[in-house]
Amino acid sequence: MNESIFIDCLSSCMSEKDCRSRFRVNLSRNGMSTSNSMTQKILSIVIPVMFMVLLVDVCVSNAGPYDGLTITNIKITCIDKKWHDRILEKLAVRAGDPFSQQSIQESIRALYDLNEFSQISVDAEKVDGGVHLSFCAAQVNRISKIVVTGNHVVSSEAIQEASDLEIGRSVTTNEMSDMKQKLLALYRDRGYHQAQLSLWTEDETGLHKVVLHIDIQEGVPSTIVSLGFRGMTVFTEKDLVKVSKYRSLKRFTLENLETIEDRVKRKYESKGYFHTVITDRDVKVDYDSGKVDIILTVEEGRPTIVRMEGNHHISSKKLEQLFSFSEFREQNETILDGFVERITEYYHTKGFPFVQVAYQQTTEDDNPTLTFLIDEGPKVHVDDISFEGNQSFTGEELRSVMFTGTQGLFTKGLYQENVLDDDVIAIKAFYQQYGFLSADIVAVSREFSENRDHVSLRLTIEEGVQTRIGDIRILGEDNETRFKSIEESLLFHTGEPFDINQIKKSVNLIKEMYANQGYIMADVAVMPEFREDDTQGNVILKITHGQQFFIGGITIKGLVRTQEKFITRELQVQEGDVYDREKIKDTVRRLLQLGFYDSVSFRRLDSKNYDKFQPMLLEVKETSAKDIKVGAGYSTEDDFKGFVEYSDRNILNTGGRLTARAEASIEHPKVTLQYVQPHFLTSYTSLVTTVFDDIQEDNNSYDVEKRGTSLGLRYKFHESVAISAYYFLEWDEPKDVEEDVILSDLDSDVLRIAGLSIQVTWDTRDNLLFPVQGGQVQLNARIALDALGSETDFFETGLRMSWFQRLYKQVILAASARVQAIEPVGYSTSTPIYYRYFLGGDISQTNPVRGFNKNSIGPIGVSGNAIGGDRMAVLNTELRFPIYGAIGAAVFYDTGLNWLRFEGFDDEYWRHGIGAGLRILTPIGPFRFDYGWKLDRRSGESAGEYYLTIGSAF
Repeated sequence: MNESIFIDCLSSCMSEKDCRSRFRVNLSRNGMSTSNSMTQKILSIVIPVMFMVLLVDVCVSNAGPYDGLTITNIKITCIDKKWHDRILEKLAVRAGDPFSQQSIQESIRALYDLNEFSQISVDAEKVDGGVHLSFCAAQVNRISKIVVTGNHVVSSEAIQEASDLEIGRSVTTNEMSDMKQKLLALYRDRGYHQAQLSLWTEDETGLHKVVLHIDIQEGVPSTIVSLGFRGMTVFTEKDLVKVSKYRSLKRFTLENLETIEDRVKRKYESKGYFHTVITDRDVKVDYDSGKVDIILTVEEGRPTIVRMEGNHHISSKKLEQLFSFSEFREQNETILDGFVERITEYYHTKGFPFVQVAYQQTTEDDNPTLTFLIDEGPKVHVDDISFEGNQSFTGEELRSVMFTGTQGLFTKGLYQENVLDDDVIAIKAFYQQYGFLSADIVAVSREFSENRDHVSLRLTIEEGVQTRIGDIRILGEDNETRFKSIEESLLFHTGEPFDINQIKKSVNLIKEMYANQGYIMADVAVMPEFREDDTQGNVILKITHGQQFFIGGITIKGLVRTQEKFITRELQVQEGDVYDREKIKDTVRRLLQLGFYDSVSFRRLDSKNYDKFQPMLLEVKETSAKDIKVGAGYSTEDDFKGFVEYSDRNILNTGGRLTARAEASIEHPKVTLQYVQPHFLTSYTSLVTTVFDDIQEDNNSYDVEKRGTSLGLRYKFHESVAISAYYFLEWDEPKDVEEDVILSDLDSDVLRIAGLSIQVTWDTRDNLLFPVQGGQVQLNARIALDALGSETDFFETGLRMSWFQRLYKQVILAASARVQAIEPVGYSTSTPIYYRYFLGGDISQTNPVRGFNKNSIGPIGVSGNAIGGDRMAVLNTELRFPIYGAIGAAVFYDTGLNWLRFEGFDDEYWRHGIGAGLRILTPIGPFRFDYGWKLDRRSGESAGEYYLTIGSAF
């Protein structure tokens, strides 16, 4: 008689809540069979998976009739062969072992612990000589791919991150339901309350894998249409609505709602209400229209009163600015002592070294009150600064290093202890710069006047011995080219003072040189050797350049609206290139200049990875490509003027830049539309096209309206060098031309001008708005020809140069020179008046010479109107220096001349002006007031002219 028993332990787990396991043992007998087989049906049980171990116990306990029988064979079924060996290794039973309930239990548990199987069944069959076991393991289905469709506002990467799902994970029905709620919450947070999602899986036959589909219908963004408040007494609802600025936020998102609440709380904090809370949000969303109405309930709380007493020289408003209102929410001893320290330090910076500050906490009308009691003491000025022990440097040289100074015409001469401490450090550094390595300020004495409002300072110095550099030796570099580069990069030389700072800078330059050649782990050890008397020190540089690194794979993150090619085309290093730190920095700089990104980071993916090829991560944070700018200005020459400019730096997501600009001026309105397409044909070439309408009514001799267009290319050879070439076409319509300035019909005729223009620019200025170093050179030439569509022919060439040099600290020498000439060619015999040159006026003019009226220099007609010249030269120079804070001054010398070719050069037209002016720095440029005197004043002329302008000079 053969008997068989079927043991099935099944786990179908879609979540912890619906996980169930079933066990069946069937015994039966069929008397009609010649094999006398018998099957016995015993039991069916369903229990939670958290009791799986108990289930297995029940499962094997019903196999009692097989206990002790020898296991003759173990078979693995229902799964790929690649799993057979691994499953056999995990089993607690082997062929030849006696059948054991415990061993079966441990085997099933071990297989479930692999987290690879959704169902495990064991079939036990009694055979001659023992028991045959068959394990059937059904593998779980795992996600092989996640497909997101219908999303436009939220990236697929952000959706996958919010869902907490990764490739290779299994997913259950309940997990998909939770995931759907997370994604809907993500869209609600982004202001899309109409969003709908569908999630489903698609089997990949025979692979135990599924494709997860996420289909999204985003709908329209929800918009805040009204905002109201309840519970307020301190402010009106109109006040809170105004401070919320909810209309500027546009979309309704959780982040924007919190922004509104924060603004309301800050408004309350400005009145001392530090415990204001929003107790209720009544939000009504119309899901059909996407409109949102919000009512916020405010619990104002009790106000905290903060007052200052005893402050006579510094206003309470100034002192209150030292604190953030939110800091008053807690008023423990530590915080209040910190407030006292801040007030004290602020008084010290204003020259009150004897100030005493205390605080007092009281209650007035049930409102907590915090009073700061201030005893200011006298304001102290420095009368004198003297030195003792200084042999190598004069007192004047040492005082020039200090920020502390005596009272003068442009300096307050305040005594500030913290500044004096910094001055002591600066003097020591000054000495060390000249090789006095052990120099020290051993004493600082302060002698106050009787009423303590003046002080005399005396600093005692021990200079020590001056050390000079002896031999310089470089060890560890055998490459002759690199060795020579290292020598050339050194900022110190034999015989010079031993300057530690210059040695440190040299070390950094050497490391940077190695880093640009892939040796990013290079180290430079400085090993000085000093004589016994410290008069000389040898410098030994020991170089360990280490392994050379190369660029590995480059991963780009953070792209939402911009295309990946915008980044890849700016890369200065590619996979396989030598790791070059300078080129990596250049890549970051170029990407920031595109205007697409708020921040750019280009770094090694893992700083602890020392593989030869370094994986790189380029991460960007995008910014809005659209801008609207508004500006205004004034000058005595042009009156009020302003502009409105709209720009899109990524129009239609092509990387092209569109700019529309309207300039308003009484005498010179202008409208310009320009399109620039970077990376046109090559990485360094831009296509530029411009359309304009320019009305010029700022010359007493004529008016003209110019309408036209240009199309050309701009090629950037280097960061500071560029060349531009354009074809230009314009229609010029002169009006109201004075009779005494007309040299030919061209001066009054409506003309079409067409030709070619080329310009080369070299710009090394360190700052475009406030340059202090560097310069700019522009060489230009243009030609108008009949063959190119022009009604008059001419050739024009010119050179303009500006340069800036720091002479001393903030004293800057600035200069600008320009020469220009225009010549009729072909059948043309003259040049239209609006292409001739006019000189005079302030820096806001094209060809300024201060001290003279606008356009007043050069040839004039019989009625006294300016004719203009076809040759010109102008030189402007300024010496700029600070006075106090944002206030500065300048002295200047301007000279210029222009003349007509057919009249020849005449020094009568060469004029000179000299003058001075005040400068006040503002975020939009310097506010300038200048007065220029004529050095060659003539009969009937004024002594000079004054100018009031907002904007940079040159």
